[in-house]
Amino acid sequence: MRLARVETFQLRVPPVKDFRWQSLLEPLGSYFVVKLTADDGTVGYGETVPIKDWGGDHGRQYGETPVTAAHVVHEHLAPILASEHPFDVGRLHERWDAHVVGHPYAKAAVDVALYDLAGRKLGVPVHRLLGGWQRERVPIAHMLGILPIDEAVAEASEAAGEGVAAFQVKGGRDPERDEELI
Repeated sequence: MRLARVETFQLRVPPVKDFRWQSLLEPLGSYFVVKLTADDGTVGYGETVPIKDWGGDHGRQYGETPVTAAHVVHEHLAPILASEHPFDVGRLHERWDAHVVGHPYAKAAVDVALYDLAGRKLGVPVHRLLGGWQRERVPIAHMLGILPIDEAVAEASEAAGEGVAAFQVKGGRDPERDEELI
């Protein structure tokens, strides 16, 4: 099996509410989708939400947009994908990491699409490919953007009422406000 086609799509879906953090310069809502089609017609999809204002841990790389992610996929990752069996995900990771530094959003969308393609081809859900069913529920953290304190407290209370036990609080504009909120 080989990949016959690599397609990318850029989508814009406005967020339900405004969400901000200190270094975020553009609103959220830009999505990037990869569609991989194998020579037997099997299709896999992967999706990420590139953020141009986030450059990886400690800002070591620059951020991505759907446009830059599409460029990386078509110009750099697609030739590597064409040369390997799409089930050889570990080998593909090694090769594309040796060829392209950074670009975690572009790579993640392709990675998810590879697993989706494998799952569809084998007729199993992706979680089976990744070690099987591990737990009934996955705990999550709720992220609070930079909001007035009363709005942040109300949002946190609502999320806690839904069972959320951990919160990530965005701050940085006003340290006194941040301290009061926490």
